[in-house]
Amino acid sequence: MQENEKKKGRLKLLPAVLTVAVCGLILLLVFKPWERIGNIDEMDSIDLTSMSSNMVYVYVNDMVNNRPEDYVGKTIKAKGNYQQSVSGEPERARRYLVIQDAAACCAQGVEFVYENEYPEENREIELTGIFERYEERGETYYRLSVIDLIVL
Repeated sequence: MQENEKKKGRLKLLPAVLTVAVCGLILLLVFKPWERIGNIDEMDSIDLTSMSSNMVYVYVNDMVNNRPEDYVGKTIKAKGNYQQSVSGEPERARRYLVIQDAAACCAQGVEFVYENEYPEENREIELTGIFERYEERGETYYRLSVIDLIVL
């Protein structure tokens, strides 16, 4: 009996949750924050640590998925969690700065390379690096070449 009451209580929340999700989607489609990030060509550096989490996610998504060429040569400062994965032929480790969106439901990883010792995985880090293009097995990829890395 109690289980049925819990299910009914959760079902009552469903319209409110859907309303919030739809409103959020409408706001994104109307205001298009990814179009308001400014003229990247005029910027030498982008400090993502001083922005709201929504704007950080918009920049990172733009940098990784939409227009990576526009960011090549720019100095980027960002913070997030350090993750690594091993893949490819031949197998090699790839390091990522993983940045969450404001709702912590979505994450975007930015690959990076660092000349010094890498921190423990899953640690929060802040890094500053130059966004660069590189070729591997005939494919073009993008990453940050880290100048400074701080474990937070």
